[in-house]
Amino acid sequence: MTTASRMRGLLASEARKAASTPVTYGFLAAILAFTALNTSLSLSDPTANLNSAAGVRHIFSAGRDFLFLFIALGAVGAAAEFRHGTAVPTFLATPARWHVLAGKLAAHLGLGAIVAVACVAVQMAIALPWIDGQATGVTPWSAAVLGPATGTILSGAAYCALGVAVGMLVRNQIVALAVTLAWFAVAEGAVATFAPDVSRFLPGGLFSGADNPATHLLPVPIAAAVLAAYVAALSVLAARTTLRHDIA
Repeated sequence: MTTASRMRGLLASEARKAASTPVTYGFLAAILAFTALNTSLSLSDPTANLNSAAGVRHIFSAGRDFLFLFIALGAVGAAAEFRHGTAVPTFLATPARWHVLAGKLAAHLGLGAIVAVACVAVQMAIALPWIDGQATGVTPWSAAVLGPATGTILSGAAYCALGVAVGMLVRNQIVALAVTLAWFAVAEGAVATFAPDVSRFLPGGLFSGADNPATHLLPVPIAAAVLAAYVAALSVLAARTTLRHDIA
């Protein structure tokens, strides 16, 4: 069996694991619910100017306040192998542990993108009829809609993969969730308050308003590249540290 065919089999196996795990659907429900809630709140904001491109972009960026849930989804999906003991047969079937990590990263990139597409669909279902009622002429193909939608899909995929790197690094679901929540709710909030110029380079600040020029954050392509660098760095760290330890 060639390396390519082994990797395809591994990717299919990881995709099946993600699709058959109940926690995946729990996170999906939570992410969609928060997206719908935040989009509705943004639309009901009396200061929102839906007649401007910036106002529309703001509406379709609203769901990103909960992007840390994508990291939690990836982290729990990766760390669950160690909690439930399925990591042993996984690594026995594929002794090259880097291959397992690569398979999980690829599978969760796809999972994150799928969930993000669902989020965009929810946003459009809620926001477009509301905006259309104000005769602003916004369509799904408007730049003010497509820009944030693209950013949401890219960030959802990348954040889910970042979660896999975190989960493989700490190998414990509870610790992975605690680290994720503490970083996004506490650490990055403090940095955003006291050093906003630094905050835009941190994982949580990269996509918070990347498609809105008024926020002075990194453009979407650069933000995606920086986030990919975080994924790569944490993945290499996991491969060189905890993945070298005994699994059982």
